[in-house]
Amino acid sequence: MLKLEDGCIFSISDDNLEFNHMWLDDKYVTKLDDNMNIVLDSFNNKCYLLNNDELVGDYFPQERSDDSHVDCNSVSFILAITYKCNFRCTYCYQQHDVSLDRRLISEENLEKILAIISDYMELNPDKNVDIGLFGGEPLLPENEKAFDRVLLFCKEKRIPLHITTNGFYLRRFLKKLIINRKFISSINPTIDSTELNYLTRCSLDKSQNCSESTKELIDCIKILISYGVKVNLATNIDRLNYDKIWDMKNDLESLDLLTNPNFVWSLGRVDDRLFETGYPHILKESELIGEIMKHKLPDNMHIAFLKTTNNLVRKLGIITNQLEKKGKNNYCWNSSKEDMAFYVDNNLKTYRCTYTVGRPKYNIFDFSLDNLLKYEVQDKTSDSYKECMGCKIGGFCGGGCQLSHKVNFEKCCEYEKENFEYFIDNIFIPEVRRKYAQFC
Repeated sequence: MLKLEDGCIFSISDDNLEFNHMWLDDKYVTKLDDNMNIVLDSFNNKCYLLNNDELVGDYFPQERSDDSHVDCNSVSFILAITYKCNFRCTYCYQQHDVSLDRRLISEENLEKILAIISDYMELNPDKNVDIGLFGGEPLLPENEKAFDRVLLFCKEKRIPLHITTNGFYLRRFLKKLIINRKFISSINPTIDSTELNYLTRCSLDKSQNCSESTKELIDCIKILISYGVKVNLATNIDRLNYDKIWDMKNDLESLDLLTNPNFVWSLGRVDDRLFETGYPHILKESELIGEIMKHKLPDNMHIAFLKTTNNLVRKLGIITNQLEKKGKNNYCWNSSKEDMAFYVDNNLKTYRCTYTVGRPKYNIFDFSLDNLLKYEVQDKTSDSYKECMGCKIGGFCGGGCQLSHKVNFEKCCEYEKENFEYFIDNIFIPEVRRKYAQFC
């Protein structure tokens, strides 16, 4: 009996096998060759290679499990101080919502939020707390007073601040960020192409030269990292630019960014979780994996938000450098107890999932100390859905995105199965065959 783990195939000794047997009825089984079978136990996150003789009827020996749960000791409070944005990216799920309240947060509501966070910290001294700024676009010129107040709070409480921004007005805030760099954990701007910012996928409220705005942002990034401020540059990947990943990598290397320890480059797929934007260029997760396998990733290049294929990607030993945490049977960090973050907006509405921010019907509670202390982080897996009972890949997909699942379960399920089968046929089986040939 063989096992695949961390890119290696090895034999399992009899000492590591249970006396009882594991049934195949909820396992994903496919042929590796005429004699060898791949058995995927998605719920226990295991991959076995068994010859035909080892598949005795409908069962096989069960391996002793050594998986353990990791409790989260960090809490992020991410403040959406405004939903107003100077960009209109064609794939943006948030700005697509015409009902967004784009007003800047009031001083009163901002002070309420900061007071609640302060009280929470006093009651939970063992928790590592950080604050984020989100939007909309948090670094609009009219937001500067609110920005200053949040920064002052972080300095007083000695907690880190991270900022998600499109970077267009980064120059305006540059001096403050550098002076207060001790309290800035990261600046997270977005560039979808280093040659021409957002190509034709983004428009500005006012006519601007996109290539000039890209140059300006790159200059700001260089200044920040030279002062030791970490910059996590995000690029949204879809069918319009996924084949340009390596050109962008070369651009970032030529700009002396990818070799800098204070610089990180994250690639995340464009998504349409509520099936509402109709964005036609969305790339499958498995297709992105196929692309990034073509070259070895540098340590500071990260693939973000891998979901259904993530466990098997790790089995193959494919390096993605993914930073997000989630349980082995969860779809994403939002459905897992291993990560805890709260998005709080200008109306004191609180959200767990990035995709829901700004949509009041997905508000988990109105932000207050009592509600915060009572809230229990959910642990959603495929076992949480009656529609998913008996699914052989349920442990990998975790029932899919909760939003997509509720809006259109059939469409959500079809997508995840299609994505999974593409991965198995085009990536997993060929890679396991190659590793098995080396093992033999």
